[in-house]
Amino acid sequence: IILLLAVATVVAQPGGGGTTTSGETTSTSCTTTSGACAYDGSSNYVSRSLSYSTATGKFSGTITTNQCSNDAYGVYTQTTTKGGQHTASCITQTFPATAYTSTPIAAPLRGRVGLSIKGGVNIYGPLEAGFTTGQACSNNLGSCAAGLDLGACQAILEYQCGTANVKYNMLIDTCGGHAMPYHYHNDLSCDYNAAAAGHSALIGIALDGRGIYGLYETTGTTPTDLDACNGHYGDIPSYTIGGVTYPAATNVYHYHTTTTAPYTPSCFGPVTSLDNCKSLFTSTCNSGFSTLTTNKGCMSYDTDCPCYRQGNSTYNQFTVCSACTVGTYLVAGATTCTTCAAGTYSSSTNAVSCSSCPTGKYSVAGASTCSSCIAGSYNDVSGSSTCFTCPAGMYSLAGASSCSMCAAGTFSASSGATTCTTCSAGTYAATVGSTTCLTCSSGSSSAAGATTCSTSTCNPGTYSSGTSCLNCAVGTFSSTAGATVCTSCAAGSYSSSSGATVCTACSAGSFSASAGSTVCSSCSSGTYSSSSGSTVCLTCASGSTSNSGASACTTTCNPGTYSSGTSCLSCSVGKFSSASGATVCTSCAVGTYSSTTGASTCTNCAIGTFTSSAGSSSCSVCSAGTYSSAAGSSTCLNCPSGSTSSAGASACTTTCNPGTYSSGTSCLSCSVGKFSSASGATVCTSCAVGTYSSTTGASTCTNCAIGTFTSSAGSSSCSVCSAGTYSS
Repeated sequence: IILLLAVATVVAQPGGGGTTTSGETTSTSCTTTSGACAYDGSSNYVSRSLSYSTATGKFSGTITTNQCSNDAYGVYTQTTTKGGQHTASCITQTFPATAYTSTPIAAPLRGRVGLSIKGGVNIYGPLEAGFTTGQACSNNLGSCAAGLDLGACQAILEYQCGTANVKYNMLIDTCGGHAMPYHYHNDLSCDYNAAAAGHSALIGIALDGRGIYGLYETTGTTPTDLDACNGHYGDIPSYTIGGVTYPAATNVYHYHTTTTAPYTPSCFGPVTSLDNCKSLFTSTCNSGFSTLTTNKGCMSYDTDCPCYRQGNSTYNQFTVCSACTVGTYLVAGATTCTTCAAGTYSSSTNAVSCSSCPTGKYSVAGASTCSSCIAGSYNDVSGSSTCFTCPAGMYSLAGASSCSMCAAGTFSASSGATTCTTCSAGTYAATVGSTTCLTCSSGSSSAAGATTCSTSTCNPGTYSSGTSCLNCAVGTFSSTAGATVCTSCAAGSYSSSSGATVCTACSAGSFSASAGSTVCSSCSSGTYSSSSGSTVCLTCASGSTSNSGASACTTTCNPGTYSSGTSCLSCSVGKFSSASGATVCTSCAVGTYSSTTGASTCTNCAIGTFTSSAGSSSCSVCSAGTYSSAAGSSTCLNCPSGSTSSAGASACTTTCNPGTYSSGTSCLSCSVGKFSSASGATVCTSCAVGTYSSTTGASTCTNCAIGTFTSSAGSSSCSVCSAGTYSS
């Protein structure tokens, strides 16, 4: 056993204190015992009186400290501010503390679990006292329940408040510490060189007397076998401070800091498993859970249970959250998704807010996208749940944020117009936004779409009556000014409104057979017209068809169907068509059938069945005494003499046994007084005189016993000789 004693006084930077701990006593030895600790570390006081046993792997003795940090206080990653300054308080801590001499044992949930070796600054376990709503966020949102590790707490605040609003000066600084009184929760990065070769240096002593070392087991490599207390057995290097060297040791239990929870010792080990760790905290583990939702993931956190991992077992770890679907969003701090209100939308999963619909669009509640206002309506405000109808004299296209005035020469007579109607010839609209067109006065005229009437030559679409310009009637037109008559629309074209300047060709699928048509007729089923301006419809070729108004005939009818001339119909049961384009269906041949409509082939009758006529929808079962041995039979064959079959047989049964005979359809037992002695009998033989059979199914007859007789054939028993007679 090697025991070394080290006593030293070091002045450095500010630190933090904690609540009274086992083995702690108040001291007056510190040079600075009160007042705020200096930010540059100059207020620090520490005196070490320690020895180290390489046999037990434990330090024993005391550290006296005013708990001010020995380093310049760190800054916060997201800010340039410092934090955590506190008032000096001189104490002496004994190692190992009385309460922690026997391990494994629970460490304090909140408060000191050890002191740093350089400055005597408090080292805490992973758990925080929590933050009330708005305490750690500038937007007065966000809270963190007591009993969570600081990493989880930070993730909650960043999710609930947004990173721009988190007060990071209340969280961990770059040295791994925070708060008032100042204490470490994380790797003591300002107390040692993490990049140095080999095993990380000694950075603290736990209350059980075990050493606390930096992140690495070997150069840049973290240990892989830490238990749930953050400790393991292994070799440790020597460490010199204040002129005293603490020796290296082999295979001793010691702790490491880590970058994930628990960061520092969470219990005083060693422990054999994660459950062993939880068993040390019987009153807090498995007794209260907090549901967490963060940008890192989700979990149900077992509060005040500082056990996180050992080997392949993990606990209090984030997992993937269930995504909010499109049309919903997650309110900061909520654990369930909220439906987007009408007038808003969210088009992606896991949205944290909904967007307002722009002008010209609207949405119902829970929308993943906004819908455009239909033509004839508009919406001039964002975030709307409805659109407004355009008034008469105006119109709009789909998605409009405002309605447009009808131009002069056009009008809309009712609200909700999607377009404006052109004033017909002989009428006019002089202003924009007109709801009707005015009729030209007698002796004047106007072309369609006019803003004024004219007393000059009649416009196209009209003709002169001698006193005024009149609109061409439906079915007629005039294409030039000055017409005195209107021309009938040619066959294959039409005009459906008066005042036409040109006739419209009938569209493909329709026709007009005569001049002066006001409308085109649709081609009937089974006919078509493939081009505009048709005067007649053509008949579909055999095996093809069309619906009313077709511009082409449909593809040839498929197998299993046939063309009726106007459409494709399914073949009825008992019939089939095997190729495309059939105009009739074929009856199934004898020995085959089809039981469903639309058959493209017929099915052979199964063995034991038959059809004797074409066009069958099913097969008949062969009757008893007959059979069919092959599929597709058109008849059943009779069983040969001496054999038989049941209904539906594919073969006849074996020849009837002795004692039976064939009835033609089955084997029957010989009756009493009869027998059959060989297989295949078709009749039974009567027992000879002097013999009998008393049971059915006999294969032989029995001789009458002495003293009995039969006088006739076919006896079922023998008679006793009468008195005075005998048989020998």
